[in-house]
Amino acid sequence: MEQVLNLILNKLDNIDKRMDNIEKRIDGIEQRIDNIEKQMDNIEKRMDNIEQRMDNIEKRMDNIEQRMDNIEQRMDNIEKRMDNIEHRVDSIEIDTKGIKLDTNEIRASQDRLEARLEDLDSKNAKNHIAMMSIMKTTYKDVKFVKHKLYQTEEDVFDIKDYLKIVK
Repeated sequence: MEQVLNLILNKLDNIDKRMDNIEKRIDGIEQRIDNIEKQMDNIEKRMDNIEQRMDNIEKRMDNIEQRMDNIEQRMDNIEKRMDNIEHRVDSIEIDTKGIKLDTNEIRASQDRLEARLEDLDSKNAKNHIAMMSIMKTTYKDVKFVKHKLYQTEEDVFDIKDYLKIVK
């Protein structure tokens, strides 16, 4: 029985040693779990930080999207205005071509008028010369008629005088 007791004691010692090992292992596992929990806490903090940063990024992205929408609207407005300007430029070009044609017609008319005026001036000069000649002749004729009238008045005076004497 002593042997059995020794055997039991040995086995109990072995069990105690194993229990000590198990306790050490459990302590190691607990430390690892503590470390894992600390790491998990750090990871959670980092995740919270990442979530905050992501929220900030999302807000900034929303702001950028709004700004891009505004830019797109402004660009659409600019494109419309450019189309309007192009239309107006085309209209001005068409009007300018019409004005050039009108200007050419006006110049041609002006050239014809100048030629006509020159023709009229030359005719007018000829008429002026003819009128001057007629006026000189008329002046001489009027002078002659006046002279004859004066002579006739003298003759009438002389005749009246003579008639007075004869009476």
